[in-house]
Amino acid sequence: MAEKVLESLVAQGFSCSNCPKFHYKLYSLSPDCKGAKERARLWKTSAHYQMELFCSTGEPTYAFELSITKSDKPLQGAWFRMSYLNSLTSMDGTTIGEWATDENGQIEVRNLDEGTYVISELSAPQGYVLNPANTRTVYLAGDQQDFVTVTYGNQHMGALLIQKKDALTGEPLANVEFSVVDSDGSVVGNGNGRFTTDYAGTITIANLEPGKTVIVKETRTVPGYILDDTAQTIKIKANETMTVEFRNQPKGGLVVLKLDSVTHQPIAGAAFKITNTAGEYVPDNEGRTSTNGIYYTDSYGEIRLLNLMLDSYTAVEVSPAPGYAVNGTPQTTKIGPADTQTLTFLNDPLQTLVLQKYISGTRKGLAGVTFLITDGAGTPIGGGNGEYVTDANGRITITGLTPGMTVVAREVRTVRGYVLNTQPQTIIIGKASGQTTVSGCTTTATVASSAASGSSDSGNEIVFYDDPLGTLVVEKFVEGTSTPIPNVRFLITGSSGGAVGNTNGEYTTDANGRIEIKDLEPGLVVTAKEIRAADGFVLDSTPKSIEIKSGDTQVLTFYNTPTGSLRIIKRDRVTGALLQNAEFEVRFASGGFVGNNGGTTTSNGVYTTNE
Repeated sequence: MAEKVLESLVAQGFSCSNCPKFHYKLYSLSPDCKGAKERARLWKTSAHYQMELFCSTGEPTYAFELSITKSDKPLQGAWFRMSYLNSLTSMDGTTIGEWATDENGQIEVRNLDEGTYVISELSAPQGYVLNPANTRTVYLAGDQQDFVTVTYGNQHMGALLIQKKDALTGEPLANVEFSVVDSDGSVVGNGNGRFTTDYAGTITIANLEPGKTVIVKETRTVPGYILDDTAQTIKIKANETMTVEFRNQPKGGLVVLKLDSVTHQPIAGAAFKITNTAGEYVPDNEGRTSTNGIYYTDSYGEIRLLNLMLDSYTAVEVSPAPGYAVNGTPQTTKIGPADTQTLTFLNDPLQTLVLQKYISGTRKGLAGVTFLITDGAGTPIGGGNGEYVTDANGRITITGLTPGMTVVAREVRTVRGYVLNTQPQTIIIGKASGQTTVSGCTTTATVASSAASGSSDSGNEIVFYDDPLGTLVVEKFVEGTSTPIPNVRFLITGSSGGAVGNTNGEYTTDANGRIEIKDLEPGLVVTAKEIRAADGFVLDSTPKSIEIKSGDTQVLTFYNTPTGSLRIIKRDRVTGALLQNAEFEVRFASGGFVGNNGGTTTSNGVYTTNE
């Protein structure tokens, strides 16, 4: 109380209180205290006082009458020391004793001699600040003075309130950890300087020394929020709760959505790599689960990454779901606070190519024909070095083709009886029915468009036709009859004069007088020439030619005239008996010898009769 009065006087220009010789006397004017013989009182709750100020031990320089209403709470547990000053003591005086205030905040010291006393506060109660200036000098006048009351006031220690809130909603955040140190780096409190916000998002640290500077830094936040590691500094003031507020930005989210490009239905099982601006893999569960940045779409076609730091993120598909082509185009988006961005990827269903092989002029499939299937660069597609063989229906089905790719089909082997179709066909695999185009081929491919939209079989079809090979039949009859002649030899040659077949072009009529040569190329002009007649027939050396037709049998008919015969009979003129071993020379009219066996056996025209 006296200190407050002196502070007021100093403000009005009275500066004697700063002089070491200065002291004051405080008298109670309350009626209930009259007649009391108390030497000194350090705490009094009476309302009326007289205060005299002295610059020496003489007459008072100033005198005041005070009327004070005291509302301060009495403080128990404050320790004081009282010392007596005289000419024989030092400036600090002789210590009389040390006492602590009681539950009424009072210390009473009785039976003091007249003289000057120094009263110093040694320690303040818990939660209050020890004021080093709380030293008072009082003069006791002995019997002329009932008691002296000296009043001390302690300021409350300071306090620190840390508030943690959501930066967007202002809602409190519990379980956020902070580090609190003073300006020297010494930790505050008993928990190594670590404090955690309560359900209200607050931390209250009491009993902090006024004037102390504390540094508050967030060391751990809660899931879903970005750590605010910017430290805040604040100076503690007495009787005040200083407040620092931290706001945490909510983390953002990323949704990768995978859809069928045709039906827009979700696709499960597609793998994506997700990285941040620095190219680092993005872990799941705020770093607590490592995936090396690889995530797979769920049954909803989604990858959901929540609680992402504010950054830019790139997603790229690394492997498609079964039945789909990979979409390798990366997408990037920037995530803001409490911001969920969606990246949508469309996947084209893998396509099916149907190659159909028909017999020309029909819709009958041709089985067993081999095709080489390559892409536009000539790389074989599929297993077996890219070779596929038509099935019983004349069909080859190739699945798993990427939309937009170029496919080239070449027939490399056909079955017996058919002409190899050497004309390749090219098709560009389409995304859906009606989107397929054909290019780069001499023979136009047939593209079907009957498949349902969005199915894997999107109507990509190539049709090849094979012409059947032709057949040549050579027939040999007796002139003027339908009697066949066997064992007649023919030479069969092609348009260029080369032999047909594998027997140097020579063929012999069978028992039915027929020669049948199959698998001849349509359009081939063949020539048949008799080179040896059967015994008893005249050789017909006139050749005949005919053009081979696809899938048809061409017939060349030859007739042979039977040859004449000469019989020589040798008899005995008298008896008429047949004579053996008679030798004759037979010549043509032209003079040439007549050979035997139709001329195939020569005897220089000499023949001998038999038995």
